[in-house]
Amino acid sequence: MKKIVLFSILSFCLCGCETRNSEIFSDINSDSEVSDVKAFDEIRTGGFLIRQTEIDSFSIGYGNLLLEGFSGTQATDKGGIESMFALRDVDIDYEMMYGSFKPKDRVRSRWVSIVNLKINRLSDNEIEILLSDSASEIGRVLLGSRKNTEGEYLEIKFDESERYNRLSLSFECTDEAFIGFGAQSIDVNHYGNELFGWVQEQGIGKVMHDSYDDLLWYVMGRKHSSHIPVPQILSSRNYVTTIMDDIRPVMSLCANESNRLGFEFSKGSSLYIFPADNPKEALKKATSVTGRSRVPPDFSFFPWIDAIFGSENVRRVAQKLRDNGIPASAIWTEDYIGAKFKGDRYILNENWNIDRTLYPDFEKLSDDLHNSGYKFLVYFNPFVFEDSDVFSELDSKGLLIRDKNGKTYLFDGHKGTKSSLIDLLNEDAVKWLKEKMNDIVQKGADGWMGDFAEWLPTDSFMYDSESKKDISGLLMHNKYPVLWQKVQREVLDSQKDGKERLFFARSGWFGTPQLADVIWAGDQRTSFDEDDGLPTIIPIGIGLGICGISNYGHDIAGYQSTTNPPSDKELFFRWTTLGAFSPVMRTHHGYMPKLNWSWESDDETMEFFKRYAKIHSQLFPYLKTLSIEANRTGIPVMRSLALEFPEDKIVWSLKDEYMLGSSILVAPVIKKGETSKKVYLPQGRWATFSQSGRFIEGGRYITVESPPDSIPVFVKAGSIIPMISEDILTNVDIPNIYQSGSEKMKERIVLLFLGETSSFSEYNGTDYILRRVSDYSFDKELTFSVNKARINECKDKESNCYLRDNNGRYSLFISSESKLEIFSENKKISEFEIKSKESFGVEIRLFY
Repeated sequence: MKKIVLFSILSFCLCGCETRNSEIFSDINSDSEVSDVKAFDEIRTGGFLIRQTEIDSFSIGYGNLLLEGFSGTQATDKGGIESMFALRDVDIDYEMMYGSFKPKDRVRSRWVSIVNLKINRLSDNEIEILLSDSASEIGRVLLGSRKNTEGEYLEIKFDESERYNRLSLSFECTDEAFIGFGAQSIDVNHYGNELFGWVQEQGIGKVMHDSYDDLLWYVMGRKHSSHIPVPQILSSRNYVTTIMDDIRPVMSLCANESNRLGFEFSKGSSLYIFPADNPKEALKKATSVTGRSRVPPDFSFFPWIDAIFGSENVRRVAQKLRDNGIPASAIWTEDYIGAKFKGDRYILNENWNIDRTLYPDFEKLSDDLHNSGYKFLVYFNPFVFEDSDVFSELDSKGLLIRDKNGKTYLFDGHKGTKSSLIDLLNEDAVKWLKEKMNDIVQKGADGWMGDFAEWLPTDSFMYDSESKKDISGLLMHNKYPVLWQKVQREVLDSQKDGKERLFFARSGWFGTPQLADVIWAGDQRTSFDEDDGLPTIIPIGIGLGICGISNYGHDIAGYQSTTNPPSDKELFFRWTTLGAFSPVMRTHHGYMPKLNWSWESDDETMEFFKRYAKIHSQLFPYLKTLSIEANRTGIPVMRSLALEFPEDKIVWSLKDEYMLGSSILVAPVIKKGETSKKVYLPQGRWATFSQSGRFIEGGRYITVESPPDSIPVFVKAGSIIPMISEDILTNVDIPNIYQSGSEKMKERIVLLFLGETSSFSEYNGTDYILRRVSDYSFDKELTFSVNKARINECKDKESNCYLRDNNGRYSLFISSESKLEIFSENKKISEFEIKSKESFGVEIRLFY
């Protein structure tokens, strides 16, 4: 009977009861009808309640039931999740080809089920669980409450075992969704999937499974192959779980017939649980431990344009942008080290010195770009090819990774010749690398793409200068991207001139958010394909956001054309609109630059690109404010709708929509040939971003017409979107002939969506406060007063006046430190106030 009572209480709590821990089990005393079970023990560690419900299982409570254990199932060869606790001994290993990794594990001992748990208190905030099989004690797990400024969380550490090196810990599954796990291309909600934390190439295209039985496993990615597979997921039940383990952590998210939520990790590693009252608070807790994004330089919020084929062509591209009024703050050039065509493919030479044939005046080019208001970004990766200009030097000095015989480790590189990698644990190699990066900075570069870093073979060795020992590639594989980013960060931060610089990366692990200024999505196919084309951009961005990575962009129109045609006009248009409403907007010439469609391909495309480049640039105050919020709280700029509407079950699985901040809903068309989009609008009232018209009631799907030059974007009622003028061409911190000027940058265009009370605090200290006073009719004319004085229609856009266009939309012109009152039929319906330490002009565009 006691078991039935317990099960009923736990089942009730799974539905969201708010009972405190002590009340959950209040009807259950220390007597038990189960033979050989020593009382139903409960023990606290901080605010967490650990309740041993059976001799081999326990549940975790925190305010309500958090995770429910289960009893009596035997682990099998399929995996440890068949039992709540299981241990095994395995040598994890991989075969590497072209950055893809095929598991080659050597099992020393199969999964062994734990049949007895003994729980002991070590301190107020620490308990131990001794694990026994049918014969003896075989391992120990530590559970401890931890606290920081964001609150309390739980650490579960696989502390020790003499015979086993992997722990499986599983709980009962419930009706919940799971989002996160870093850069995942296919899904947003990973319920029903098993995911692996192993950094590797995402592949050219993907298969929809994680098996490596096919012959082309090293070309096509597996379903969950990822550059940044950070094992951190957010549950719809308001908790985040994270596995801090550098050697293939595994999360099985109700992925098989056992219906278990399973976590597998290595000895010495930990599982963390971050519970909260809502998803945002859970994410704040988690990222306070695992890391949050940096705030990137201001120039990163304007478009970045790629330019290649030598100094004169780079100058031509830069000037054409300015001549046609297309805003951009960065030119990035990857072929400064040399490149050549192989058929239609443009392949870098992979040298480490400037190609003085292509870029004879690199330093002068840098000066010219700076004078035109551009930052100049270049390219690095950690490969050292055998035919490169520095291989002999680094090989002879022992600065590259090595094989078991102590010789330089060589593998087949991505351009078809042998390559190695810089040994980033060797202080002499790091010194050499920093000298190369510092040299290019001194020659005028303002940063670079820090490409690759996923390829470290598990059977290679690195020389750790600190310990003076060789460290295996297996131990360092997932850390290698972070070592690569650490060097780049140190180089840029060591510059003493105060100028803004950045690097952007595609691979990563724990530590990446704090190091990399920007992350991009990788080398997507130049296609609409769902496995590796345009549709993957949103899932990747949402997954990264759960792992603390917020400053996110992608190659507009994709990169890879090996197994599909080059980009066409439709794809370029659709990808550009998505880029405009992304945290970072950046173009790429792609693998076949002479065949891919670009902003220069025809006049219509150039005008179209100009329009969206302006929209992106105008969003600078909004995007920078959100980036600072992400740095302070871990709430990403580009985010799942679930962070804003967690009670709506539909939004947890949406992978073709996202929120840009808390106000803007973006729903791009991502299927070839489609000219309309079925959009889900959560509860509330919504208006389109750029058109007039009445608000739309949410809580339903709507169908929106969307020709190729448009994108469905909606804004919540009550939103405040500060923007800058569309005439500003650049946003750099260096003197230039197109200087936007501090006064022009101070002015604001504010998109004001009536209907709710809200506020927005901009990064510069300006506060905007909107108050809803009463209901109003959409069909009535509005009148306005500023600081209690009625204002009239403008004659010449002077201050304190308004205009009304043919569509009935109002634009008001006021100054900061003003209080606007809005009336309908002489009844006040809203108030809007701006509080700022500085005076500047404001144009308010009213949506009502």
